[in-house]
Amino acid sequence: MRCSGSWTVDRLGRVERALSDLPSPTGVEVVVDASGAQSQAKSSTVSEADVGRLGPEQEALVDQARQGQAGARDALSRTTLGLQQARNEENTAKADQQAATADQKVADAQQRVADDSRAPDALEKARQLQERAKAHKQVADLHVDYANKLIDERKAEVQAAEQHVKVAEARVEWSKLQALEQANNPDAGKYDAGRFQTAVNEAQADLDKTAKKAQDLEARATAARQRWEDAQRGLRAPGSSDEIGTGAARRNRLVLALMSADIARTVGIDVARLDLLYLFAFAVTVGLGLRYLGVLLMGSLIIIPAATAKLLARSLTTMLSVAVAVAVVSTLAGEWVAARLHSATGPVIITIAAGLFFVGSIARRR
Repeated sequence: MRCSGSWTVDRLGRVERALSDLPSPTGVEVVVDASGAQSQAKSSTVSEADVGRLGPEQEALVDQARQGQAGARDALSRTTLGLQQARNEENTAKADQQAATADQKVADAQQRVADDSRAPDALEKARQLQERAKAHKQVADLHVDYANKLIDERKAEVQAAEQHVKVAEARVEWSKLQALEQANNPDAGKYDAGRFQTAVNEAQADLDKTAKKAQDLEARATAARQRWEDAQRGLRAPGSSDEIGTGAARRNRLVLALMSADIARTVGIDVARLDLLYLFAFAVTVGLGLRYLGVLLMGSLIIIPAATAKLLARSLTTMLSVAVAVAVVSTLAGEWVAARLHSATGPVIITIAAGLFFVGSIARRR
């Protein structure tokens, strides 16, 4: 005879003792299949069929545990979002590093110009640019270090939140068993209460470890952020050569965009907008030039002042000033001379501009 079924552990014990007292007929085997009860005793989850037999009062205990589980899952969603924000911070830090690299390229270019001219003001400006570029690189490196530590911290927080969810799930199962016991439900006897409590304690211990790790990484990230912010304040402090490096790029946005659009975009310059403004100014200049000079001589008025300034100037600022001065002087003097001679204005303006160019060539050779 074989008796099988998912009986409680206590009932199985009583049945086995009762059967052991009975005389066994020859050839008859009495076996009690306790596999179902043993499997449930080893499990740390309560079947939904047993939970469905609970009354409203006992379900309140389970509902409270489920609310804690929902809160843990919400916390996991928030920490996952925080990890994504940390990755965004990492992208910003890498962009800051690229901007620092662009500053260094600008400083190196200015250094080469200064070394060629040996002008004291150019050398001083190049020195300031080099200092600013090095300081910017230091700040950018600290920013990247902070971003990396922030990612490590947020990853640990996600792990802690995941472990918190596991604790909440274990508490839900334990609350189900407690509810069955409070309802004096006989099905509670087929579960091992010690396993449920052990599952909660082990999950809580793992949560404590991951939470401690997250706290340690948070302290490191906070220290890294403080170092980065201190370096930032030093970079922006009054008297720290502000408006140099990236500041020089801001003052000479158009020039930098014309030299290298990639570097200009890296330091945050709107190259498309500057191109539009440059083309607009060029169109206005050509339009006005056509009014006074005509189509053939217009190109000369654009080229000659710039060529003259290149002969005489040793810096970009001086070159721009000389080019404007040559263009203005040539135009005004040409207007006056053409009026006195009663001749066409355009050829006279270009002649005077060419004369200034030859004078500049002679002065350059001397």
